[in-house]
Amino acid sequence: MKPSRVLLAAFTLGLITWPAISAPPKAVVVAPPAPPQPAPEFAAWMNLCSLRPSSLIQAQLLARPVEPGASLWHAMKIEDGKGPLLLDQSALLITKLPSLEGKPLDPPALLNYVRRHFAELLQAAQMNFTPVAEADKALWSSEAPTGTIATLYSATGSLALAVTEATDEHFTFSSVQASNKDGAVPPLVWQRSFAVREALPFEGCLFTTHAVARAMSDQAAPTSPAWSALLTALADFVQKNGGAVETTILPSATTSVPWESVHEKFHQPKVAWLDLKGSWQSTDPSHRFHLEITGWTGTCEFIERNSRNQELKMTLPFKVEMEKPGELKFTIRRPNNTKEVLEYYGFPEGIRTEILTRQPEPSTLILAPIKGGKLNGLWSGISITKDASGKHLKEMKQPSEAKPKPYPFSTTTAAQEAPVPVIRKAKPVAE
Repeated sequence: MKPSRVLLAAFTLGLITWPAISAPPKAVVVAPPAPPQPAPEFAAWMNLCSLRPSSLIQAQLLARPVEPGASLWHAMKIEDGKGPLLLDQSALLITKLPSLEGKPLDPPALLNYVRRHFAELLQAAQMNFTPVAEADKALWSSEAPTGTIATLYSATGSLALAVTEATDEHFTFSSVQASNKDGAVPPLVWQRSFAVREALPFEGCLFTTHAVARAMSDQAAPTSPAWSALLTALADFVQKNGGAVETTILPSATTSVPWESVHEKFHQPKVAWLDLKGSWQSTDPSHRFHLEITGWTGTCEFIERNSRNQELKMTLPFKVEMEKPGELKFTIRRPNNTKEVLEYYGFPEGIRTEILTRQPEPSTLILAPIKGGKLNGLWSGISITKDASGKHLKEMKQPSEAKPKPYPFSTTTAAQEAPVPVIRKAKPVAE
């Protein structure tokens, strides 16, 4: 038989088959590798040393006086501390979660219990936790406690703190300061978190607390109250309510590391500070306004210059308001009913008297922080028109009647500026 007939017979009998014809293989999509994640314990340190309160929390603090008419609350900055960074940790391994009223607690419910009974648990650690106002007591007991301000008293002193984070898995305290006119500074800048996470293969969870702290002076050493007693109190609660703990595996630990190394490699804040601390100068060609804000005492050094390089310097209060969530407005009012101000504008005595008779309102400078570390300023001043003789007042428009004039501001340093002579008397200039 011819070869061709042999092949045909083989195909017919099914002894040989054509290879299957398939579509070209699809391109294999390889997902990019996930970015490396720090180990849980290291992530806790990194997050804490980089944490800044949200813009909303910062604004709420700055807009809230310690007492009516008193200095302001503001968040303390870990970067303003002195010396090394203190790292403190304690943990409790809960192998079986407790029950309350016959219902087993899951990890978020346990953390919620700790928060709502925080003051009670701290008594075992000889610490006292007290919200500063009735509104803070209600906020701390609510489902959304961020913004609560409280004072923590211990054998090492007292710290004012605010709740800056709160989720089902953790809550965080950050130290805050009430700016005092006497310049008193708390001994410590401090952040501490309390968290729960799975503790496989156990049915319970791992309850942890981490803290970072720095001293606020060269003489002081960063210290933190012992928190192991709080975990002992928590362990007692767990065991009395049908749970179980292991207390010997995870000892507490405290160490310190050079701040320079942490700041260079691991300090990665994601939120900008809203405060105005520092030197600010208007960016108009004549640099008309200069502000010096050295601390949150509710006052600033207000310097105004005219085209003749004449300078008027006054210490003025400023008011902080929150127009929208997270958006601040700083208002400075410069009086117009003083001899010093009216002489600065060069008005003769007769016109000064006529201006005072009409009860001039203060001029206002309203500042609003914007991106890039700058400020938008709006200035509203009095407007004076003399009569034909130039000796009397014809018309005066109050600042509330004037159209605000924009003055952008940026930061500067006094060392960069040439000294300007202070001359009180000058020829009249328009505000």
